[in-house]
Amino acid sequence: MMRRLLAIVGLVAGATAVAAGSPPSAADGIGMPSLKAAFLFTLARFTEWPAGNPGGPLTLCVRGDAAVDEELVRLAGHRQVGGRAIAITRVTESQQLRACHLLYLAGNQAAGSAQVLDEVSDLPVLTVGDGELFARTGGVAALFMEGSRMRFAINPEALLRTGLRLSSKLLGIAKIVKAGDGQP
Repeated sequence: MMRRLLAIVGLVAGATAVAAGSPPSAADGIGMPSLKAAFLFTLARFTEWPAGNPGGPLTLCVRGDAAVDEELVRLAGHRQVGGRAIAITRVTESQQLRACHLLYLAGNQAAGSAQVLDEVSDLPVLTVGDGELFARTGGVAALFMEGSRMRFAINPEALLRTGLRLSSKLLGIAKIVKAGDGQP
């Protein structure tokens, strides 16, 4: 358990350290897509899904950001999460949503996010979007910049509806938001 905590802290600290100075650039080899992919992978690692298809792959879906999709493929490689293989899927059709365990909706997908969230509301899908507003409007998690650091927010009410469980240690370093909780 201590190793897992150190892994969380290390990955998140490393990811936020990259964002701490000037914005990541090609020169330092780490850009915003890599940073987002690291956060998505970390969220997946510390999420517990209800028993369902324990032998099947854990499907991480990306909608609207090919660069994040590519970085997630690179990062996940041949790794496993909870003893399960990882499948990365670029989602373009709404019928593909039902196969997702984690669904990342890129910032440019914000206009359609309410419809997508409605489509997966009865499913154990960890929905992640850009900006705190995503979590405040029904998404489970949101990636956002605070100053020069990337952070993540969790909406516990949305999390509860999914039947998913996040590590208490992960929740301890998240910003907790509620629906309609002011503006980001």
